[in-house]
Amino acid sequence: MGNRANKAAIPDRIQSKWQKGQKNYLAYNFEEALTCYQQVLDDLESVGEPTDDHDRFKYEIYLDICSIYMRQNQWSQADEICRKAIVLANKLQEQVKIAQCLDSLGDIKRLQGVLNEALDDYTKALNIKLKWLGKDNIDVGKSYNNIGLVYDDQGKYKKALSKYEQSLEIYIQKLGDNHRKVADLYNNIAGIYNNQGRYDEGLYIYEKSLKIRLSILDDKPSNQSNIAISYNNMGSVYENQGKYDIALSMYQKSLHIYLQQLGDQHPNVADAYNNIAGVYDTQGKYDQALSTYEKSLEIYIQAYGDHHPNIATSYNNMGLVYRNQGMFNQALTMYEKSLQIRLSTLDICHPLVAQSYSNMGLVYNHQGKYTEALSMHEKSLKIYLEAFGDHHPRVAQSYSNMGGVYDHQSKYDEAVSMYEKSLQIRLSIYGDSHPSIANSCNSIGNVYCIQGKYDRAHSMYSKSLKIRLSTLSEHHPDVAQSYNNMGGVYYHQGKYDEAIAMYEKSVEIRLSVLGDCHPLVATSYNNMGLAYKHQGDYNQALDWYEKSLQINLSVLGNKHPEVALSYNNMASVYDHQGKYEEAFKMYEKSLQIRLSTLGHHHPNVANSYNNMATAYLNQGKYGRALSMYQKALQIYLTKLNPNHPLIANSYNKITNVYIKQKNYDEALSNLNKSHEIIIDKFGENHPNVAESYQNIASVYRYQLRHDLAIAENQKALSILNQVYGIQNSPMSINDPDDVNSQESSNEQDAMPELNEWKTKHRNSLPRIIDNSKSLIDRIFGLKLLSRHE
Repeated sequence: MGNRANKAAIPDRIQSKWQKGQKNYLAYNFEEALTCYQQVLDDLESVGEPTDDHDRFKYEIYLDICSIYMRQNQWSQADEICRKAIVLANKLQEQVKIAQCLDSLGDIKRLQGVLNEALDDYTKALNIKLKWLGKDNIDVGKSYNNIGLVYDDQGKYKKALSKYEQSLEIYIQKLGDNHRKVADLYNNIAGIYNNQGRYDEGLYIYEKSLKIRLSILDDKPSNQSNIAISYNNMGSVYENQGKYDIALSMYQKSLHIYLQQLGDQHPNVADAYNNIAGVYDTQGKYDQALSTYEKSLEIYIQAYGDHHPNIATSYNNMGLVYRNQGMFNQALTMYEKSLQIRLSTLDICHPLVAQSYSNMGLVYNHQGKYTEALSMHEKSLKIYLEAFGDHHPRVAQSYSNMGGVYDHQSKYDEAVSMYEKSLQIRLSIYGDSHPSIANSCNSIGNVYCIQGKYDRAHSMYSKSLKIRLSTLSEHHPDVAQSYNNMGGVYYHQGKYDEAIAMYEKSVEIRLSVLGDCHPLVATSYNNMGLAYKHQGDYNQALDWYEKSLQINLSVLGNKHPEVALSYNNMASVYDHQGKYEEAFKMYEKSLQIRLSTLGHHHPNVANSYNNMATAYLNQGKYGRALSMYQKALQIYLTKLNPNHPLIANSYNKITNVYIKQKNYDEALSNLNKSHEIIIDKFGENHPNVAESYQNIASVYRYQLRHDLAIAENQKALSILNQVYGIQNSPMSINDPDDVNSQESSNEQDAMPELNEWKTKHRNSLPRIIDNSKSLIDRIFGLKLLSRHE
């Protein structure tokens, strides 16, 4: 590009050192390359009066050194050496060389996430090239590609695609359609299709790229690596499609090439291990995932030392596995390690710093630390808005993550507002048929279901399912999730046969894709157990709970919250069967796991106290029951907002004890507290409101205040008729001997939305895996797997 140095004017001894530096550079031996280049620069100073050829030679070396510093994430050194190259370009008065420096400055800024400034540099470079080289020059094509990369990072996929196509047109015209650079452009275009959810088109273009790369195959490590990258990127599409075995095969092909060409300690080998580990994580093979991430980490440390963004990537991804295992403290430790490295090596407003905050927010949400969770997500959102503007996929994900926190806090209006914001951004980026649109519809459906708006919930789940069937395959885990959640609607409506049919569809897909020992299969079994329990088929329910438990024990270990949930649900069945001793053993197991993994003040610990209290109540041990209910209530009042449904539920449960003790005034007092919360959270026409009226009516009947009891029951019947139609209502007027008979010792039965839907939220939240590797490699015309939040 521009006038190159006449190497004949450079002494042989200096050229020899330069060639050694080039060899080390191409072999990724960057420290040795830097040593050789510095020796060349020192020797040139001693040659005598510099000539233009000497300056051009120094200029080329400066840009090679700049490239090395960029690969090492040493941004200030890269910027400093690039500016030395600009001084020489100005001295030589060669405009095209100035444009090349602007390209390098743009690369530095883009890799640091300063995208608007990068775009300015790339655009300035393009304008110089258009003026001095003409519109059809190869280097003009490179500029279009660079600008496309920025738009790609900004989530402006249509603009990115347009720039890539402009670049491709020039490359094909000048180089023919079987050139390495043409393959690189196809690779970047395919990446856009992958991000847009156009997976078949993405695969087709990746295959075109691979075909070119195979046709020009030689023994150069760079060409071999390009083939490995093709396999890697095809693996990313298959992974997005839920075809995990094929994805794993592609990643392993990529790994095999890297091992053959580069040895077992090269950073690209670590990248391959990282992607393989990601599949193991998705498949629920957590031990294999951790082991493979550790291999990747060991290589990165040897290559880069302890403080490099790729080391942060490894800690981040290991944190994800710990989070999936329910080991939240270990997950936080990993995320904090990752964050500290990113803060020390990147700008404090870099998108990867935002990602760390986001991941920590997700853990806090799991732990019930909602204030801390929101704070982390808000920090993350602020950085994403500054880096990308207000219409980027990561901004949309931040709003969705905040919606998840509000959802767990029962702030449903705020939750829907956040999910809607996320949805609108995704619609503007992807159109109306993309998997992320389906995710938004699913999240909104979850809130509607909790609110008892079952028709709306079913509508949102149906939209989600339709998109997933059209963009994924009918055997994708996300399709299984849609069937599972539609089953949840039927469950809440008391349509247990329809619920079981949906759960069976869901589990069939999960078994075929994930195997018979995955936590999501356990979730399906658990939900089927719930439905059978409500049908009164306790033996069937126990069978499904036992299956769920065995999977969770084998995959997650004996200290995971999901294992606690299994013990809890089995205890609920024993309680219904009057097998109180077995029930207490199970409740105690559940409680001990929750105390050890979630701490003493988590809402799920309160749920355990509630359930044990109900068992005491069933045995007539009213004093113990009241004590346990009040213990649970204190946790809820401390950890949740004052109008949370679980607090209303606690007041209801305490009412049951007071009724047994014939303390009707205290019973009414607690019911009225509960009723105010339920009205506030669910509105006037929700089944829980009807149930509340029924409970108040029951107390009036005990007090022989029959007119008041009839009036409350009429209110309940009116709501039930509006929501279900009386004939189809799963609820009945409570027997005065058992206030709130729909509530049982099972926390999922008492307020089944709150825990069952918690499980669904866990399944629907996107895995957050680092995409820093894709950023660093795409600068060189390559595009590795980009994992999304």
